Amino acid sequence: MNTSVSKKMRFPKGFTELVKGKKRFYPACDYPNTKKYFIQLPETMLWVEEEGTGPAIITLHGGPGGNHSYLHPNLSLFAKKHRIIYYDMRGHYMSSLSTNRKYGILEDARDLENLRKALKLDKIAVLGHSYGGIVAFEYALNYQKNISHLILCSTPIAWTDEDRTRLYDTDNLHINFEKTWSKCKTEKEKTKLYYKWNYYRKIGFLSKKYNEISRQAYSTQKTDAIMRIYEKDDYKPDWEKLKQIKIPILVLFGKHDPDVRPDNACKLMGSLSQATVRIFSKSKHDIFSDEPKKFYSIVNKFLSQ
Repeated sequence: MNTSVSKKMRFPKGFTELVKGKKRFYPACDYPNTKKYFIQLPETMLWVEEEGTGPAIITLHGGPGGNHSYLHPNLSLFAKKHRIIYYDMRGHYMSSLSTNRKYGILEDARDLENLRKALKLDKIAVLGHSYGGIVAFEYALNYQKNISHLILCSTPIAWTDEDRTRLYDTDNLHINFEKTWSKCKTEKEKTKLYYKWNYYRKIGFLSKKYNEISRQAYSTQKTDAIMRIYEKDDYKPDWEKLKQIKIPILVLFGKHDPDVRPDNACKLMGSLSQATVRIFSKSKHDIFSDEPKKFYSIVNKFLSQ
């Protein structure tokens, strides 16, 4: 397998796209605490950041369409005892487009395994947030022997078609983000809605700074191109197969998350002896930003088992 880390490449400041005849610049994540590099995998080149030493945790960002930068700075707490690795999925923001133009949950899970091999890691802990949790679940089904711990954060576990209809087809603007978003008349209104929707409290300066980079990721032409393919991905997770995963599983929800409901997940996970479910009372979708110290305490204790 042809994999390599580009160690000599200078840290790029970002990338430029031509939008309506004008150049638009998208900045790279400049988080100061991480080592940054590209790594060549068989079908794509991934943009990677990492910090800390110790047992490896690989994170999977939400989306699809975003990037990993919004995980800064709160996940840095894990760098005290772990080597924590962040990356943009194939075709996302700083990472290159796929050579075979394939995108979807199965491809993202295979990329994670290729990344683990390229970094010469043995067992890894996997932390998937939102969409990243679905990728982490698929990875665990196929590569369970390579995982020490599985953490699913704000992931739509055991959702039904009725759940999706309620959230995405309703006219109730309090529970339909897309329709509420379409009502916004200015960028200021959209920004206010974004933070009100995803966060229980006002987040800190650095959290907001790196969230803004992730928000920009959704507006690139690269994202438009890959999302047209992601939308055709017919993969549907069979959450009952969680019973086949014998490694320790930690499932985390924000009590006030408008996008993910824990009810069905709690019923399913309640029958699994290897699984623990925790609900954060003062969080929405990005738990690690709303309650970073509590998030770290619970996850760190889980990882030490």
